[in-house]
Amino acid sequence: MYYPQEPKEPSGCMQTLIITRVIFGMLALPMAIIGGAMAALVITFYTFTVSPPLALIPLAISVLAVLAFARWEQRRIQREIPKDDER
Repeated sequence: MYYPQEPKEPSGCMQTLIITRVIFGMLALPMAIIGGAMAALVITFYTFTVSPPLALIPLAISVLAVLAFARWEQRRIQREIPKDDER
C-alpha cells in the first residue's frame, strides 16, 4: 500500500501573506509620497481654474516641502561623511 509523505512545512498561504505584507510595508511611504504629489498637482490645477493668485498657495507649499527635503538630505549626508580632523 502507498503512503504519501507528509509535507515538511505546513501548507497554506501564510508565507505568501507575510511576504506580501513586507512588500506593502516597504512600498507604503513611496506610494504615499506619489499620492500626495498627485493630490497637490490636482489641487494646484483646480486653484488655477478658480483664481490664478490662489494657486500660489499650493505652489509655495510644494516649494517649501522640496526645500525641507533637500535640507534634511544634506544634513543626513553630512552626518555620514567622516569629518577631517587633520586641519
